[in-house]
Amino acid sequence: MSLIKQIEIKNFRSFGNRKKESYKIDRISDLNIISGANDSGKSNILRALNLFFNGQTNLNQFFDFDRDFFRREKSDSLDIKEELVTVKIWFYNERNIDKNQKFPEKTFLPSEFWVSKRWKKSSTYSSSDIRSSIEIEFKKEKKNYFTNFLSNPNESEKNLISHVKASLQKQLTDFLSSIQYHYVPAIKDKNYFSHLFGELQQTLWKTKKSRVEEKKIDFEEAIQQETDILMTEFKNSISGANQDSFNPVFQLPADLINLFRALVVQTGNVDLTLRGDGLQAKLIPEILNFIAKKELEFTSKSIKTGYNARFAQIFD
Repeated sequence: MSLIKQIEIKNFRSFGNRKKESYKIDRISDLNIISGANDSGKSNILRALNLFFNGQTNLNQFFDFDRDFFRREKSDSLDIKEELVTVKIWFYNERNIDKNQKFPEKTFLPSEFWVSKRWKKSSTYSSSDIRSSIEIEFKKEKKNYFTNFLSNPNESEKNLISHVKASLQKQLTDFLSSIQYHYVPAIKDKNYFSHLFGELQQTLWKTKKSRVEEKKIDFEEAIQQETDILMTEFKNSISGANQDSFNPVFQLPADLINLFRALVVQTGNVDLTLRGDGLQAKLIPEILNFIAKKELEFTSKSIKTGYNARFAQIFD
């Protein structure tokens, strides 16, 4: 079954919020094809998911209420007047099926729940109000054992013990962190591939044991050897400086993201960017899959125990 069961979008770009109308995408499967006329909102579904998972709408573009809030040209009585952008997702947590029943004394994130993120006009950058149904679903799964997790079962207001509540929230955070969502725009130009190569660099750079890091050191040493005379003459040309403490050398920056963004992929004697769009696009899922597998290596054991990091390849 799919990781995501249902998506609801309100007041985001082409999605409004009206009485007796629902802006939900259901019947979601492992592979989903979104079809429709031009300018009908297909890309905005993907942007809404990018906002939910990454705090951005387009690539490297944070949420902007004035730009992203839905506005109808002619409002009427059916429009719900609220200045809130909402993205709500119903999740299916397959690895936790029946766990709360099998281990009644332990606390597990429910197997099904929803998470809602809301952005208001006063939001700073992409900050959002997060709500979820994990406590309600936890109660349903624990059934008669639920009272054992209450701070005071005799009170009319049923509140979970603080450490139980904290555990559920931590598990929810880990669950959401395990999902890798990559928004791929409709136009896959050089700017997008530069962005993609930059993401690849950031993943490779997460460990100092990387072969890329080792080769970087070799490259720096070769540059220093080749420019030794140049840098020595530069040092000698500086008057008034403490030359004993002044040892100039060329050195690569600690972050090579700009170098990666300038990468050229050769396919035979032809640059990949000169090939057809369809052929260029075939490289994208391979890079994203590689990033997903590498990222799993750096994921904390508490998140990845018992399952692989979820990875969504989203194409526009």
